[in-house]
Amino acid sequence: MKSTKFMMYVAFSLGLAAACYLRPSPDDFDRYVYESLIRSANQPIEDIYRIVKHESPRAEASTVMDSSEHLGELEPLYAIRPIYVQLATLISRAGLSPGKSINLVSAISLFLIALLAYAATQNYLYSTLLMATPAVAIVGRLGGPDALSSLVVVAGCMAVLREKLFVGILLLMISIWIRTDNIVIGLVLFGWLVWNRKLSGLYAGALTALAIGSVEWINTLSGNYGWRVLIGGKYPAEIRPGIRLAEYAHAFAVNAESLVPQLAPWLLLGTAAWSLRSRERKFLVPVVMACALHYLLFPSGEARYFTWASLVTGILFIRALVNPENRVPGLFGASDAEARVKMATENAA
Repeated sequence: MKSTKFMMYVAFSLGLAAACYLRPSPDDFDRYVYESLIRSANQPIEDIYRIVKHESPRAEASTVMDSSEHLGELEPLYAIRPIYVQLATLISRAGLSPGKSINLVSAISLFLIALLAYAATQNYLYSTLLMATPAVAIVGRLGGPDALSSLVVVAGCMAVLREKLFVGILLLMISIWIRTDNIVIGLVLFGWLVWNRKLSGLYAGALTALAIGSVEWINTLSGNYGWRVLIGGKYPAEIRPGIRLAEYAHAFAVNAESLVPQLAPWLLLGTAAWSLRSRERKFLVPVVMACALHYLLFPSGEARYFTWASLVTGILFIRALVNPENRVPGLFGASDAEARVKMATENAA
């Protein structure tokens, strides 16, 4: 019976991944710049522009990608995902077109996320519902590193949660080479591990230096324009040396208005997981801190940057819901002070 359920879950996950591969998001702009990076190894920018500009109405209508020169200016912003770009490039060299290679990386990553969700929750139904949520399924249709990044970050978080620190830290460090902004997640978790006395301050300092050095190295190799390009200006070459507070505040407020409704269901699940008083609920603290810090640094209204957090929150909620032994017993309706006393007593025993 269990093997039948597992095969059904695998079939669902494969079907979901196949649907994402066959029906990628039509409004996704980033995929065309990543395709440009893949093609750039063998084709001049002028030829690449003529191809990608006319691949979809979204690219046709783009006022940012309005010339081969401006396409070339965009590439360094996307070249800071070296593992993702190289993986898609390798698949393309194996025979698939650049566009299909991009689709395949996202689809396979989503399938592996589904397997990871089940491995973490041991519940087929809730894992299916988690994977079917729009916030998770959409990354399988996007032409970018979001699915691959979410896979590696969630795997790292689950390893840390199970106190397999070497594996977890290794995965978090690798994730920086998939998306450089994953350094925020890594640094917050390093600090959290030090706070909980699971990692020495010296070791955390060395990891922090390595993470920062990795980001600087990637930015240098790619010729990235830096953080300020994300806030103002139409083209990277037109970005001013500084960012005015009013520009940042406007981006912060406008994008928060868009982002909050997208994240509200996950905030609800996180609150529920906390109310269930799971033994693992404290892991929600670094998750929230990493998300808040990421938004402060990169105030974007796109929820895909927080897919990893949505998955971790969903997994923690499911684990608290289906595993009563994973909760501190007798704490429903108890005060926080009573809960701490009972937890301390149980740990001492």
